[in-house]
Amino acid sequence: MGAPPSSSPFLPSSFVGLLAVSLLVLTPLARPASDESFYKLCSNSRGNYTANSTYQVNLGALLSSLATGGTENGGFISSSVGETPLDTVYGLVLCRGDVGTNSCRHCLDTATDDVRALCPYRKEAVIWYDSCLLRYSDRWSFPQVSSMIDAAMWNVQNISAEELPLFNEQLGKMMTGLASFAAYNSSGRLFATGEAEFAEDIPKIYGLVQCTRDQAVESCQRCLAENVRWIREFFYGKRGARTLGSYCFLRYEVYPFYNDSAMLRIPLPKAESPSPTASRPVVIPSPSPSYPTSKGAAEFSLIIPVEDSMGLL
Repeated sequence: MGAPPSSSPFLPSSFVGLLAVSLLVLTPLARPASDESFYKLCSNSRGNYTANSTYQVNLGALLSSLATGGTENGGFISSSVGETPLDTVYGLVLCRGDVGTNSCRHCLDTATDDVRALCPYRKEAVIWYDSCLLRYSDRWSFPQVSSMIDAAMWNVQNISAEELPLFNEQLGKMMTGLASFAAYNSSGRLFATGEAEFAEDIPKIYGLVQCTRDQAVESCQRCLAENVRWIREFFYGKRGARTLGSYCFLRYEVYPFYNDSAMLRIPLPKAESPSPTASRPVVIPSPSPSYPTSKGAAEFSLIIPVEDSMGLL
């Protein structure tokens, strides 16, 4: 696809950093089931631990405590196990903000089992699922929160050329609004869902953003803003996309995919008054989850990992 028209309100800009980032396109990937991992990163830079070592014992203890603690602590916990710097393991888990306790626990149990099987003897790893993520490392660097995107997935279907300008406008308003709302709303969960009115054949665009809760709200907002920049840069005109990061992530689709009602709603711009105040987002309280059924879910067919870019722990 050629360069988008310059009048588009949701333009990809030139990405100078692209030259410094190694991208690899993998084989097509269908949408996994909820208990299957989307992606994993087994870090090579931190080395391996040995079988029956103190580090292995501590990792096992940490993973067990994370699954339990994450469920009991509202879907997030960070912890460590170890007596000396050489054998201490640091880790955290995060469940998606709209999943229930049972789904959260099931995802965390799956993650703690899978990460050892999929990243054997690695001192640092991160694994993502639809409902949760898990990461662990031999280093503690939470203050150095990274907005680096570790991987990205998108829907290969495109929005029609006729609908693209409005789609980009509504998507841009929604995702930018969600990045700020997740970081600064009073719940402290660093999570937000939204919907933007769109067109007759696609009534709404749906979005979700979330940060790990081990960071300041300013870091969360910056992390999500960088993720929004990525969807502008690489997913122009796509009907859906998601980013996978160790500290934050986002997703948008043209069908419902989250369980809560929208926390942020973007109305259609009024034709008679195109000023920014005419289409100001309307923020509403989020009621209890209603768990609708997502229908018409299209396949995610591509994934781009950012090579060895883990800013873990």
